[in-house]
This record gives sequence, C-alpha cells and structure tokens, in this order.
Amino acid sequence: MNTVAEAVIASVRWEQLRAGPGSAAGVPAAFGALATAETDDAATDYYWQLDNVVIVQGNLYESALPAVWAVFALLAGPLPGAARYRLVELLAEIAGGDTAQAETDAGNADLADRCRAALRDGLWTCYALLNDGDPRVRGAAITLLGWLEDRTEVIVPVLERVATADPEPDIRTAAADLRTEY
Repeated sequence: MNTVAEAVIASVRWEQLRAGPGSAAGVPAAFGALATAETDDAATDYYWQLDNVVIVQGNLYESALPAVWAVFALLAGPLPGAARYRLVELLAEIAGGDTAQAETDAGNADLADRCRAALRDGLWTCYALLNDGDPRVRGAAITLLGWLEDRTEVIVPVLERVATADPEPDIRTAAADLRTEY
C-alpha cells in the first residue's frame, strides 16, 4: 500500500463509524488486503469485506465517506490489476448508493450527497481511469462518470472518443449508451 493511502486510512477512527454490520473496525485491514490482492478471487473476497460494510444493498453508511478518500489515495499508487478494478467498482457502488435509513435516523440524511460530492472532488481521477489497461476498470469508470458528471460539455466529447476508439467492443457500447443519456 502506498504511503499516502496508509496515512489516509490510519487517520480515520473506523471503529467509531457506523457500518452495515455495526462497526467499520475491519475496514483498514480489508483495504490493506485488497491493495495487495494479486488474484481476482482474492480481490473479490476483500472487496466484499468493504462492500458489505460501508455500503450494503445500495445503502450507504457513515463509513462510506472516508472510504471514498481511502480509495482515491489507494488509486494514486501502484496496485495489482484485480485490486484496482475492485476499488473502482466500490467507488461506482458508492456513487450510486442511497443513504441508509439508520443514517437518516442518526441525522445524517445527506450522506449520499456528501459521498457524491467527495467523489466529484476526484472526478479527474475517474476520467483518467478511462485510459487504464484493464477493460473492467474502464467499464467501471464509465459507470462512475455516469453517476457523477453533470457537465455535458466535458463528458460528451470524452464518451464520443471512447465510443469510437476503445479497443473493447463492450466499452465502446457502454460509452455510446451513456452518451445517449446526455
């Protein structure tokens, strides 16, 4: 794990944050394991230790917001391909999530909006993911941008380029399909 990600993850009091199973105490270990996962199976296992904690069935918990910061910090450094894909997929899940009822009850009803605002702070990283060598990362980046980008003048030319130039037919189709929504 890169030093920036280590610092970001260590700066959060995860054990004090609400999560789907109650506490987010296991999040740092899951990030650490995912950041070094060399196989798709291992990355998937560690991904679920995050996905079923900070977001559960599309419902965001308090721990999702610092998880966004942690993922961007992890993406800033070297990662195995399987880990990179799962981290981008986690961002896409958070981007499309809704505030859990438990968060609304705790006075945190705007959590989903704050998570999307944090994701928008890293929007250029999301765009850069469209150049990743892994088509799964590029596909997840398209999904992520679809949730976040509201500036038609920025996203439309990018989607048009991806829809014509990406080497993968599925990525070209996903870009073209998203383009029609703008």
